[in-house]
Amino acid sequence: MINSVKYTLASVLLIYTLTWLFSCTKKSATPVITTSEVTNINNTSVYAGGTITSDGNTDITSRGVCWSGQANPTIQDNISDEGSGTGSFTAVISGLTPGTLYHTRAYATDKIGTFYGSDRQFTTLGNSGGNDSSWSGNNNGHPLLIIENKSFANSASSWSGVLITHSAPVNLIFRNNLVTSVNAEGYMLQAGDETPAGGNNKLDGETITGNRFVWNGIDKASTITHGIFLGYNINSSVKYNYLSRVPTGVVLKSNGMGNTSGGVAYNIISRSGNIAVAIKGINNVAVYNNTFYSDEVKYTGNSNPGTNYGIIDIFANDGLSPLAFSKGAKIKNNIFYTVNQISNITIEDSGDLEGFESDYNVFWCEAGTPVFNYLGTVKTFAEWQALGFDTHSVVINPNFSDFTNFVPSSRLDYGTDLGTTWQTGLSVDTTWTLGTPPGTTIQNGTWQAGARLY
Repeated sequence: MINSVKYTLASVLLIYTLTWLFSCTKKSATPVITTSEVTNINNTSVYAGGTITSDGNTDITSRGVCWSGQANPTIQDNISDEGSGTGSFTAVISGLTPGTLYHTRAYATDKIGTFYGSDRQFTTLGNSGGNDSSWSGNNNGHPLLIIENKSFANSASSWSGVLITHSAPVNLIFRNNLVTSVNAEGYMLQAGDETPAGGNNKLDGETITGNRFVWNGIDKASTITHGIFLGYNINSSVKYNYLSRVPTGVVLKSNGMGNTSGGVAYNIISRSGNIAVAIKGINNVAVYNNTFYSDEVKYTGNSNPGTNYGIIDIFANDGLSPLAFSKGAKIKNNIFYTVNQISNITIEDSGDLEGFESDYNVFWCEAGTPVFNYLGTVKTFAEWQALGFDTHSVVINPNFSDFTNFVPSSRLDYGTDLGTTWQTGLSVDTTWTLGTPPGTTIQNGTWQAGARLY
């Protein structure tokens, strides 16, 4: 009888314990995801997206939209990658066929699997023959994709940026938008490719103009988030943009492709943590009349702020064999303002010297003489000039009105005439207001240096 009571009590205790354990265990659930309404429907592009309001107690490792010509598309069809985590996201789907019915769904992937929002369908404008001349490019007959007056915000640590899909040639105009993010890796605008492939240069001649890119992440030397990424496309025109704190501002990259037009001109690039303009394995890049400001410190470790690179960094695409060097870079009429003695211009490889020109720039460093990195050796301004570079450039304080607007106290008549293509710059009173083009003015008299013109 005593043993029977003991076993009964033990059984009750075991059942109670198991019940308590199961009741206290966090139960997994599926993510809650909705597909946004499809907007900005054009002949070959639309805006799609979604919102993840709950991760179901499991981390969302990837998210985005998928689309196809059939109902309920999956990640086995066409997809965009919009980072990770919960929240809202927007994707630009381009390269679509005019006058065609499509379906799209938002998706979220965790360690359990992939989950989808509801199916939404849309029909692109135009006719299926693709002969709607109103959407043809003005010089090559390719469809025109205009993304303008939009606000894109990201709060995830990894983001593929505003992703421009380009399975077919597209004339891209990305203008007067606002892009904000905190991502420690990835992009803010991804309008290019990372690797050589048969589908490269589908965005030949793309125009990125009048946009504001604001990065609010944690500044670390290991962070190389790309602001405007234009890999494996040539003749890109990047003008009149304002980049604030973007770790790596503008990235031009290829396997030896060469520009015949386009360039990086009349932009204000402020407080980039790593590089303002990266030229990697691409030839004939023009960098004209920009204003660069950096208060970054020298590199001491990956977990700290700091840079080992130049405000403009010219180097080979070392991911290829043989290396693809960056020949023919031309750097003129820019303002370089550094608080600390970090490199203004870095040339990493001797193969990048072919056709390289740098002159008629304005340099200033609060901590002493401006410095440069020439094939791994730090050079003072005088030593840099002795190499034959920047012989007409000057070291003077531009006396900016403040370190937000970067308006010089007076004209900086130290530039050289670059021709009618480059004669229109930013006015001294322009601001970046979502949906409104920045104010511009034309060079007058002696050519001025910097992005803003009197």
